[in-house]
Amino acid sequence: MERRLFVSASALLTAIYLIFLITWAYATPTFRTPDAPAHYNSVMRLVGGGGWPAPGEATLDPTVLTIAVEGGLVPPGAPDLSIAHFYRLEGGIIEGNGSTFASVDPLHEVERSVPQFGGGGSVGVDQMTQHPPLYYGLAAGYLTLLGADSWQWDGQLLALRILSALMVMWVVPSAIATARTLGLGRRVSLAAGAAVFAVPQLAHTGSAVTNDSLFILSGALLTMACAKVLTRTPAARDVLLVGALLGLGLWTKATFIPFGLVVGFSFLFSHGAMPRTRKAVYAGAAGIVGLLIGGYWWVRNLVLYGTIQPAGYPNEATDWAGEDPDPVDFLTTALENLVGSFWGRFGWLELPMPPALVAGLTVIAAIMAIAGLRAAKGRRPALIVLTLFVPVTILVLLIQAWMNYLHTGNVAGMQGRYLFPAVSALAVLVAFGIVWLLRFGPWAARSGGALLSVVAPAVGFYGLWLMLGSSYPGESLLGFSWVRWDSWSIATGSTLKIWFGLSVLGSAAVAIGGILVAVFDFGSSDRAKSGLGMQGSGRNELT
Repeated sequence: MERRLFVSASALLTAIYLIFLITWAYATPTFRTPDAPAHYNSVMRLVGGGGWPAPGEATLDPTVLTIAVEGGLVPPGAPDLSIAHFYRLEGGIIEGNGSTFASVDPLHEVERSVPQFGGGGSVGVDQMTQHPPLYYGLAAGYLTLLGADSWQWDGQLLALRILSALMVMWVVPSAIATARTLGLGRRVSLAAGAAVFAVPQLAHTGSAVTNDSLFILSGALLTMACAKVLTRTPAARDVLLVGALLGLGLWTKATFIPFGLVVGFSFLFSHGAMPRTRKAVYAGAAGIVGLLIGGYWWVRNLVLYGTIQPAGYPNEATDWAGEDPDPVDFLTTALENLVGSFWGRFGWLELPMPPALVAGLTVIAAIMAIAGLRAAKGRRPALIVLTLFVPVTILVLLIQAWMNYLHTGNVAGMQGRYLFPAVSALAVLVAFGIVWLLRFGPWAARSGGALLSVVAPAVGFYGLWLMLGSSYPGESLLGFSWVRWDSWSIATGSTLKIWFGLSVLGSAAVAIGGILVAVFDFGSSDRAKSGLGMQGSGRNELT
């Protein structure tokens, strides 16, 4: 594949993913993502100059409850925003108040209120001040720049969701660029970008009002930078860039801290003739730069609260009543929650994808990952380093969840979205699995690449369709009601059909493009990369 065509295809793939993210932004009902009321409340508090209170001291403004009523999250008269008051989604696992969202009459767009924050009162604790304020400050500045502080709440939510989409879209070029940096050819690198579509939860989370958007962007950028360090002799500018990106990520949330290991090992295992002692010095220097930029918040927490991340609100201890905690039950539930919410548990983790689909995706991804490590050969250490964030984060989450389980009796905090900063690295690992198929012949690898390009957007679009059907059920052939979607949406009119149609066309384009790239040569003269087991020559080269 020629370079110009490759660049164009990469840009198109990124644009299609942005379209997909924005369609999700229109599709998700008001506040129907985890902690969305609190995220929005914290942004609006900063818009109004309310500052960043200590953890546990920030409150939810009553205006947020008003929006939740107008947007159909809770009924009129609900005293707060607890899940017990939620309208439930069709097929969802949250019972809420027993009434369905589909049975509620929507408020007309022109009757939606203009939020008035700071009038006094509280409807709960805003736990978001346990996190660093960077995302919220950026979002508040963005709304102020747009003049959105005087808009109706639906316009504010849409603007914030699009801001998240603009951040998360970079996961696709991160996967493509990282694949190329590690030696994969242009065809397989495009397949890595397409693999991102196979995680519907990433699109759902990536189009929500949440600090996860900056968290994911930071991970995507740092993955690209660390890949370059791993594949060449690092220089001082690499220390500064990688350290700065680590510092940026540390200003998002505590679960970014494991990326410090990725940064350190990237320098230690970097390619080139540099002495190991200098590599160690560079690794330490990058870590120091990261701490100087992003470590203040966590040191501050240790000084003020005696812990890296204080709780946003207190948890009540459970009375085990003579029973002993069950480690097997805990581990089973924890891993089920983690895997399920990685692929797709939409809304407030209330709308799961079918278990058989989740299991199938997990098994296929695991097989491709193992095959990818076998095929990587000389790049195996680099792949292990770039994906190290995943097992380390899982281990940290399990330890935290176990301690919480002992205290409260509940398994909490095992959410797949905490792994999303490394999703581009995981996509590259899967792409290496396509290279492994070369041992069965070029036809097998080409078929694998084409199949990935078809299945990934299909799974992604299925997740979107599942959310639409559950939120806006209807008897149409589409499985959802345009009328109900239009009535509830934070943006009404033909806009919905345009974005949905673009998502359909985009998903088809990814599938068709993947098949064409796998089958035809397009003037390719890419050569196999040494040490990667990608042998071949000339115009028929897979890579």
